[in-house]
Amino acid sequence: MLYTGCILNDNSVGTRISVMSRHTLNDGKTPDERITESSYDEWMPELAPSARLIGGYYGGQVSWDTFPDMYLGEI
Repeated sequence: MLYTGCILNDNSVGTRISVMSRHTLNDGKTPDERITESSYDEWMPELAPSARLIGGYYGGQVSWDTFPDMYLGEI
């Protein structure tokens, strides 16, 4: 069974895999000090959305409604 959830929640069920490209705040540069190595068991940034897609979302060029299809197109 696969579960999804926020990396900041401590409701671990099995192995926690981070698919974030960077563990930063929304600016993409500042480290998010709430996320530590104990927040996840494995880090797989190759599964993360591209920086271009994330930037488009935060910049308002990509809506949340279109984000999943664009992300699936990348992977």
